[in-house]
Amino acid sequence: FLVNLPLCALAVWRLHTMRGDDVQHAAKGPPDTAGIVLFALAVGTALLWLSSGGHRFEWASATSAALVAAAAVLTALLVRVERRAERPFLPFELMAMPAVRYAVLTVLGFASAMFAMVFYLPVYLQLALHSNPAESGLLLLPLTAGIVGGAALTGRIIVWTGRPTAIPGVGLLVAAASLFALAFLPPTRPILIALEITTGLGLGCVMSVMQIVTQSAAGTSRLGAAAATISLARTLGSSVGAAAFGALIYGLIGGSALLSGARSAADEARVAHAFDIGFVAAGVLCLLAAWAASRVPSLRFEREQPAPTSMTE
Repeated sequence: FLVNLPLCALAVWRLHTMRGDDVQHAAKGPPDTAGIVLFALAVGTALLWLSSGGHRFEWASATSAALVAAAAVLTALLVRVERRAERPFLPFELMAMPAVRYAVLTVLGFASAMFAMVFYLPVYLQLALHSNPAESGLLLLPLTAGIVGGAALTGRIIVWTGRPTAIPGVGLLVAAASLFALAFLPPTRPILIALEITTGLGLGCVMSVMQIVTQSAAGTSRLGAAAATISLARTLGSSVGAAAFGALIYGLIGGSALLSGARSAADEARVAHAFDIGFVAAGVLCLLAAWAASRVPSLRFEREQPAPTSMTE
């Protein structure tokens, strides 16, 4: 955790030096402090409920009901404040555009599935394959390599075809099929490595395309708002997805005692079944994200033609 502090300091310094746009385009109206605070409180309350339900308190309890009610009230207040703010933290006018709205839904589903895998796949590897922590970390590399490879391949396909919008849907279908296979195939190392690569390739096809779609729909005057909206959707999806996946796995396992120490054959089967259900849930998220991606209006770029060469006698 401490190693992140110098990186944060570097980011703060860099942001402080990037003030040219603020000078050239003066902001109109006060900053939306109330919206930022309400958003943080609403999301924090929802994450507390997701991450603590089932072990810190029962799902059907007064504490659980109070957290759900508080999150709902805070969300309603947030929507009301944002609709009235001069400089809203959440740009609802962009969300009214079908391209942006479905791009945000796509990124929410994609990020939920991707970060659930990144956070919990090492745990699965230790429990299912009895890998040590170092080995489980190394076995995560095929997934991350697939994500990087998918992003690079997506960029090349866009250059070759000029048609970016069909790529995320196909990639998410590939990721969904791979996650379903993780749930139903035996957890051997070769199978896991192959399915991690295909899952990563599918997930790597999403983010860059959705950035292009939202910025193209928003126009040059709102490029920053469009980029920030997609980044926020990615962050929100990662937080909520990881918390929900953890709540699902923990609830199905039924106790922290099964996660450490000696386990019987029945305990091993329960843990494996919990992660299988988790993989299916992540696959369903990818399917929903693929549906949202299919609703994004088509976008096409004209390929640049090479300049004609002159011939001299």
